[in-house]
Amino acid sequence: MNHLKTVLFIAFIGVTGLATAQTPHDQLIFPEINRFVMPKIETFTLRNGITVFLVEDKELPIIQVDVLVRTGSFRVPAEKAGLTSMVGQVMRTGGSTAYPASVLNPLLENKAASVETSVGFTSASARLNVLKEDFEPVLPVLIDLLRNPLFPQDQIDLAKTQQRSAISRRNDDVSGITNREFRKLIYGVNSVYTRGTEYATIDAVTRDDMVEFHKNGFVGRNMTVSVIGDFNTRDMRRSIERAFTPIPAGTRQSLNLPEIGYEFKAGVHFIAKNDVNQSNILMGHIGGLRNNPDYAALQMMNEILSGGSFSGRLMQEVRTNKGYAYGVGGAYQSGILFPGPFFVSLSTASASTADAIRATIGEIRKMQDAPVSEAEVREARERILNSLVFRYESRADVLNEKVGYAYNGLPEDLFDRYIEDLRKVTVADVQRVAKKYLRPDAMQILVVGNPAEVGNQLAAFGTVNTIDITIPRPAQARAIVRGDADQGRMWATKMATAILPNGAPVNRLSYEGTLNQGGMALQTSTELRFPDALTQTITTPGGLVTISVAAGAGSQSMGPNSQPLPPVFVEIIEKQVAGHYVNVAQTLASTTVTYLGTEDLDGVAAVKLLVEETNTTWYLEPSTALPLRSMSKEFNAMAGMEVESVNLYANWTLADGVMMAYSETNLMNGQVASSQTITRHTSD
Repeated sequence: MNHLKTVLFIAFIGVTGLATAQTPHDQLIFPEINRFVMPKIETFTLRNGITVFLVEDKELPIIQVDVLVRTGSFRVPAEKAGLTSMVGQVMRTGGSTAYPASVLNPLLENKAASVETSVGFTSASARLNVLKEDFEPVLPVLIDLLRNPLFPQDQIDLAKTQQRSAISRRNDDVSGITNREFRKLIYGVNSVYTRGTEYATIDAVTRDDMVEFHKNGFVGRNMTVSVIGDFNTRDMRRSIERAFTPIPAGTRQSLNLPEIGYEFKAGVHFIAKNDVNQSNILMGHIGGLRNNPDYAALQMMNEILSGGSFSGRLMQEVRTNKGYAYGVGGAYQSGILFPGPFFVSLSTASASTADAIRATIGEIRKMQDAPVSEAEVREARERILNSLVFRYESRADVLNEKVGYAYNGLPEDLFDRYIEDLRKVTVADVQRVAKKYLRPDAMQILVVGNPAEVGNQLAAFGTVNTIDITIPRPAQARAIVRGDADQGRMWATKMATAILPNGAPVNRLSYEGTLNQGGMALQTSTELRFPDALTQTITTPGGLVTISVAAGAGSQSMGPNSQPLPPVFVEIIEKQVAGHYVNVAQTLASTTVTYLGTEDLDGVAAVKLLVEETNTTWYLEPSTALPLRSMSKEFNAMAGMEVESVNLYANWTLADGVMMAYSETNLMNGQVASSQTITRHTSD
């Protein structure tokens, strides 16, 4: 301990001594900043139409090859949405003819190399990153993936499962909901620009679809190849020509996107999210294109209105001065291939929703009604120009810009023109473009928030349109079942009487017991409030966990920490409560029940009843009319598909006028998922 004190004391003396000996700041001498030298870019075209860019970079012994492909999801019909993302994924995970996944993965791992593929909206890409010494032996891997992907069915099935899982969670994130639905307001619900995957579209995609999409897109006339790294340009040119020339030339695909039939009009829209305590707001309208002569002036307007950090008017007024927003920003976006949107995004306390919207609209109007100051223009121009210092931090930045310009048909001096135009923007220009391009009285206003907290605030802005974000589920095929309705009603009455012998309705059912799941035996205390609310406490090795679901929202807490349950979990729990046999017993009178005869269950001729509304089959012990099991085929949002769920019941016990199965086992697709043993129960 004394030694440690000595070391610390010496360190302190050293630091203090340095501090007292510091040179005054105005006498410091700084070395000259290294000047960035623009790299030489070799460009040529192969006879199959592939355009190639080469840039030497000797900084590291690494070579990177990027392939940009002129295709994208905009070419896919709506009923096959999701196809392209699976193509991009399975090209890599499934491997190729010469390099199937079982060969590809260990080969890349042993070489410390990586190959990735993806398909986006208006382009696809493939990338190889490899050590210089391994470039020649690994380059054929990339070529074979581009030419001969296997698309094995097991990897397609895995990709579909992952897509379904993503669909089931898409309403968990508030900002994701807001951005997705706002784009629909700007570009149209059924537009190619807002097309999203659904369970039905994922199910509709076949391997043949994926093969066809790849065949049409991944051809020479659609490819741009860029290579950067530690190589000799002359040698690399020979390698690229030898490797890429065998790729078929094919037919060049256009990037002509459909027109956007946008109509400027005001709209107010609300999405209910019961598990949030603030409002997420997006408001705006259609924006413009990059080739607009007013692009530089619009960028200056953006910087003054909603510039980075705290420099923009929106941040200063709406957040800092008025305190209506936790964060606020936006932009008039100018797309290259299609118009971007103009938008302002902010989040605020639910009670301040209307005030935050008014304040934001007010700042937009100010941009039109009065000229900005000379100081604002000067400072905005300096911020933009200073930020552009970091535009070329590496040779790769220069290469990527050149490739992007070529891919999108933009002039090579576009950036230089932009700088020149920025220097010419005046105060009058900023006000002129604000008047010309901003429509504060014709904006789409979208709020995602808690309806109980937001109340009727949005009515001040017009008639409110409530948007339903329920995730559509694929149609489930149900076999036509013919049975005896009279016998079904008789046995349904017997089942209800067996479970509720007193005939009194049950509002609340509480029970304690042990839950066996995932190899653990957990003590639980559960309260069901019919038809769809639950509170459950679980004693885990880490502490007491409480799960609560009510009024369409849920939470999970441990100690002082609490977090909302994702909507998909809330929905599953609500369905489980509604489908509990006690609730089923007291609602059988209002359902359609069909008698399907008997079935042997371990030597018992069990009575089969089908409850048609829930597509659930109940198997009753004939002498007691108590359930032996229940079976249903239902859509599982987490799995993204229909699964068979079977519950086995035993050890029925009567208390408080309710019969409960003190032993219950759940099987999912034939596998035991969980079991529970109950020790006591009460009801009222």
